[in-house]
Amino acid sequence: MAFCSAYGTPICSLCCTLEARCRDQCKTKSRIADQLASVLDKLLPGRLAAFFRDPVGQFSALFVVFIGVAGGYLP
Repeated sequence: MAFCSAYGTPICSLCCTLEARCRDQCKTKSRIADQLASVLDKLLPGRLAAFFRDPVGQFSALFVVFIGVAGGYLP
């Protein structure tokens, strides 16, 4: 049994796993995007970290990575 912050009552772990209506309110900063954003906030200056949180910045970063990988396969 664990305390559910969304409903304010104890809930079993299986019920917590199956419950989708609370939208994982108790799991703050648990998504990979949230964790990467916190690492980028610590490593990069403010404006650059904000750029990588923007969808255009995320696309640009992935594009550069994929181009680098593809370029690594070419002679």
